[in-house]
Amino acid sequence: MPARGIKENILKRLEELDELLFLSGLHNKEQLRAVVVGGAALLLMGYIDRSTKDIDFIEVSREAEKFLPEFDINTNVTAYLNDFPDDYNERLVVLPIGGKKIKYYAMSLEDIVIAKACSYRDTDMNDIRSQEVINNLDFALLDRLAEEKALNALNDTQSSIFRAMYRQYRKEAAEKRKEAERK
Repeated sequence: MPARGIKENILKRLEELDELLFLSGLHNKEQLRAVVVGGAALLLMGYIDRSTKDIDFIEVSREAEKFLPEFDINTNVTAYLNDFPDDYNERLVVLPIGGKKIKYYAMSLEDIVIAKACSYRDTDMNDIRSQEVINNLDFALLDRLAEEKALNALNDTQSSIFRAMYRQYRKEAAEKRKEAERK
């Protein structure tokens, strides 16, 4: 499936979840909240164009949880909560999905880059090396978040590994951005 079709599929599933919750007659009048992360968030924000099979939520209202498997929505990413900056809520981005019952957010690009960098998986590293990601990064914010992540690592070894990986990524990203600006 082409990336555009994948993005449309993700949007459709999120809209259908919203509709189901709306029709289920939940009695509280407040809008529920869901925070999308990972590849689906990058796709929805237009930063990558690769396929992804699921949608990852780092946070979702309890009322919605029982409906998530029906839409292939994963909340197991909470196991990786330590990979996300502690104050990610301050930088959430509202996603352009007109929800009746759920307001959808994504983590900021910089928060997603930090989390993906912590995974050390090839797919995640390729995502954060995409030109569109690099062109839209706030490097000052990214550097601050990376330093906080390194300081909050579980031990000195993890901190050293993350710092070395981040320095390499940051160098590559700066070179790639300069090259793009020259064109």
